[in-house]
Amino acid sequence: MNSSHDSSAELFRHWGLYDRIIMGNHMRHQQMALAVAQAARVLNEPCRVLDLGCGDGQLAAMALQTIPCASWHGVDLSRAALDSAPQLLPSQTTIQFTEGHLTTVTHQLAEQWLQGQSTPPNLLLASYALHHLSQSQLQQTLSDLACVPKPRVFCWIDLYTAENESREDWLKRFHTTALPSWSNLTPAEISEVIAHMQTSDFPVTESRRVELGTQFGFQSHEVLFRDDFYLASLFR
Repeated sequence: MNSSHDSSAELFRHWGLYDRIIMGNHMRHQQMALAVAQAARVLNEPCRVLDLGCGDGQLAAMALQTIPCASWHGVDLSRAALDSAPQLLPSQTTIQFTEGHLTTVTHQLAEQWLQGQSTPPNLLLASYALHHLSQSQLQQTLSDLACVPKPRVFCWIDLYTAENESREDWLKRFHTTALPSWSNLTPAEISEVIAHMQTSDFPVTESRRVELGTQFGFQSHEVLFRDDFYLASLFR
């Protein structure tokens, strides 16, 4: 499987479609924002967020409304989305963003953390991004995130498949049971979402997520939110 992070950025290149997905809460952004806030409260100190695949920062902005946030570093392929982020995030937060592939950027940051060249984050956030990576890129990214010294938490928000469910069966289940409720999207937009999923979405099961987290040194897996398609996991 090749990386599809580039193609995922193409789908949301104007962000209007993704805005409507968020407005409809189709991917449970409201619930996920509460999950991120819950993860941040574990720290008992102002959070320093590394937001991988951040888009325009809407999820972080929703989550951090009531959470002290010292800094936010967003990573995304879409420059247009990154340019919108400062308008959404709390004004007192120090904002930094990097345009680039999340695996490459995370590896560069990990080298800086290990050499003491930059202050590491304490809240690692990956929302609807890791399922676009190849297995080798996913493992590299998790390995680099694990370099962040404790105390830190990792909030992994993403699609997931049922145990022993093939990707084809997952796609069929999503298309037949989830997409019909996305009523604020046009038929053309639904077709665009389907085409994107078929080429770019490769989620893992919950057990595989836990296995990967444990493999790379994360512990204390806790489910913050789960429904039939979306899962928010907290690792420490």
